[in-house]
Amino acid sequence: MDELVRKFESVLVQGDTKLAQGNYEGAYQDYLDALLILATAVVYRDTGMLVSPDKLPGFLGAYPQLKEAVERYPLLEVSDETVKAFREDLEKIRGLIEES
Repeated sequence: MDELVRKFESVLVQGDTKLAQGNYEGAYQDYLDALLILATAVVYRDTGMLVSPDKLPGFLGAYPQLKEAVERYPLLEVSDETVKAFREDLEKIRGLIEES
């Protein structure tokens, strides 16, 4: 679990760096990776199982905000507004791994 949390933080910082440089595509991809790492960490904490990304939504019923993000963000077009909103959402849901 600690390794997943460290990876989440590391990927988030990479995305923040790319966002600051105006690399919205790169930041978006890093934020997607961070989101999936966060969801994986929550599912692992709750079940002890590592689950593939396509199966994550089925395990996130107790976390509607996280489930919605996992289902929504991979489908959106990349723009500066989308990336900034994505980063804000990640900040709101990051507490789910800090509860452990």
